[in-house]
Amino acid sequence: MKRAKARIHKLKILFAAQDIGGFQAIAPVMARLRKRGAYEVFCCAASEAAARAKRTGIACKNCGGLGEARLRDFFTDVSPDLLCVSTSFGNSLDKKLMRIAKAKKVLSLAIIDFWSHYRDRFDSLPDGLPDKICVMDGTVKKEMIIAGFPARVIEVTGNPFFDTFRTQKRNLKKGNAGHYIVFFEQPFSELFPQDDHRFFGFDEIEVWQDIAAALSRLEIKDIIKIKFHPRSRKINKFDEINRRHKLNVEIDERTSVEDLIEGSKLAMGMNSAVLFQAAMAGKKVLSYQPNLQQDDPLVSNKLGLSLGIYRKDELEKAIKSLLKKGIGLKNKKKIDYYVNNDATGKVLKIINKVLQK
Repeated sequence: MKRAKARIHKLKILFAAQDIGGFQAIAPVMARLRKRGAYEVFCCAASEAAARAKRTGIACKNCGGLGEARLRDFFTDVSPDLLCVSTSFGNSLDKKLMRIAKAKKVLSLAIIDFWSHYRDRFDSLPDGLPDKICVMDGTVKKEMIIAGFPARVIEVTGNPFFDTFRTQKRNLKKGNAGHYIVFFEQPFSELFPQDDHRFFGFDEIEVWQDIAAALSRLEIKDIIKIKFHPRSRKINKFDEINRRHKLNVEIDERTSVEDLIEGSKLAMGMNSAVLFQAAMAGKKVLSYQPNLQQDDPLVSNKLGLSLGIYRKDELEKAIKSLLKKGIGLKNKKKIDYYVNNDATGKVLKIINKVLQK
């Protein structure tokens, strides 16, 4: 008689995200793990992350409506060996699950997806930090250590989402200089009141008013597409400004961010991660942050891959200059550090290391 094969017990990993940026950071890691089959992979999401998972066909339970007790039951049913989360503000899904993981003595790992508000991402975790925190670069690690995070928990891996970026090489090969201007909105007026410590010193209404006025004075005839952030609720907030300046504005709700970037001749906004993505694609990028009251979180400005403008009286000249410039090769070494870094593979190595403890 043939002997029955022993059943191999696979370790379980539960992934979780609440925001789109965070979900995009964990998605490549889940995809590679599911392809390899070495671990059992589970996913739960809330809010914009749940909508993104559904839209992209990624298997992920919507936990947005679960209270603490039901979320605890879900966690117990999965019984993960490792919790892997992206980070968000407030009492978010990732924090709720990390509290449960700590109570059950389950290992945890967090992935940070952007250069800002590090303490806010972990501020409601009285039982301590995750076992490991994966960050984009050495700058984040230094800033987190200054903010009081222990160096031993921080691993520089890059953001796995950056592995998926369309590159400047593709755009240059296609001769894609673009044929419209795109403005990527962020709903700061809806998210951060002026007395909030996260308030940057400006909001999207002030920023678009200044940009629209500058474009009008320059007599720009190009199509100007506005892409609202998924969290934006007041999508008519710019209507009066647009009527006043009579620009050729289109509100684009259907085109993907990737396609909007690829077809643009100039990408503008405040400090959205999408501007970083456009800069990595070799596009001309203007980041307008008037009267900025915090450190600039858009690292592409610091790298010289996008243009940061912080004063209203410099805006018009900057737009005019960028529109005159042709598309050209940006600093390949700087871009490769972020987009040809195999951040997904580096996060997987940290996962393996944590699970082998």
